[in-house]
Amino acid sequence: MKYNKKGGIGTVFATILGVTILATIFYHYFFINLDLERYNLLNQYTRDMLLISETKDEIPKNYMIDVKQSLTDRLVKKNGEYIKIYITINGTKYDVETMPTKVKTDFGEDIEILAEYHFYPQRVDLNKGIVPVKENRGKEIMAVKLKTISKNRRTSDG
Repeated sequence: MKYNKKGGIGTVFATILGVTILATIFYHYFFINLDLERYNLLNQYTRDMLLISETKDEIPKNYMIDVKQSLTDRLVKKNGEYIKIYITINGTKYDVETMPTKVKTDFGEDIEILAEYHFYPQRVDLNKGIVPVKENRGKEIMAVKLKTISKNRRTSDG
């Protein structure tokens, strides 16, 4: 069996360059989608916390801590990454870690929840030549801030 050579060094170079570009595009696409998945998860947990907060008579600290721990277990993958959750009721801001055991809410009060995910993004830099280089930008913050008005009229089961 005879092998026919149909290309020269230019074909090899073009193939390597093409594979590198396709791999870089895939890398960016994968990590952008990963960021979107993280954001959607953060948003989902924040909406759930807001729903509980707007309908209950009291916002229990242990519930907020459990949600924070569950979110941490699902999102945090590296050392140095962490989740911070703040709740603001009528202008009084509480960190979930240091808030009172129960915070009472009344009908018509403003409730705002801010969930922050402090993380190290994974990106490549294409401006340093042909070969993509892993870029180290440091820590970034992904946050979700939702606000509502308390709907509880002291008739809920909470």
